[in-house]
Amino acid sequence: MLGTGSVSQCVVPLLLEHLVDGKQMTIVDQRDTRHRFKDPISKGATYLIDQLTRENMDQFLSKYLSAGDFLLDLAWNIDANDIIGWAHDHGVIYLNTSLELWDPLMSRNDLFKGWNGRIYDESDPWQFSNFLA
Repeated sequence: MLGTGSVSQCVVPLLLEHLVDGKQMTIVDQRDTRHRFKDPISKGATYLIDQLTRENMDQFLSKYLSAGDFLLDLAWNIDANDIIGWAHDHGVIYLNTSLELWDPLMSRNDLFKGWNGRIYDESDPWQFSNFLA
């Protein structure tokens, strides 16, 4: 399973109670949030810290999945078309809760890099109101 947000925290207990044994579950997130999954880990689930990116997608997914495995994608900023295509090509059963793109805000962030992190100068209280006018 990819992602450890609120949906994952609700789904994992249901999966363990009704569908899978803890030893069959691997939870992967780019941050260490294993404190949210103490019970599943105690039941045999594996928790891994790793990051899936556009550049490492094939290597990342191939490391953890093989044909016939089930991937529940509850992460964000992973292009749905790319990962669905990968799952199809590798015989992996895939389920997601949304259609996402690779970090759609990244191009906006790149645009603001040259602004030294400041759009508003707090020393000029009228600047912001003039900006809105």
